[in-house]
Amino acid sequence: MGGLRSKFLVALIIYFAGFATSIYLQAPALDNTGVVQSHNSNFEETQQESRAEDITKRFKSKLFEYLSIAEEKASKAGESFKARLNE
Repeated sequence: MGGLRSKFLVALIIYFAGFATSIYLQAPALDNTGVVQSHNSNFEETQQESRAEDITKRFKSKLFEYLSIAEEKASKAGESFKARLNE
């Protein structure tokens, strides 16, 4: 049962670290005087948007890859479990 607790704790830590990172990335930046900086050019914003889209596409492709692997492993485990129950 200790393994399950540690996995749950690691999952919580990763979840909250991701949440804190998203808040940090979305918060406006302050310059040295404590004033919120404004973006003067749209180029930076479009560059950030295209970069975010690239990251999202790569994340989705990896996520679906891992999901397909997990489905394969789950079906193999289910078949193995059924075979052992039949014995």
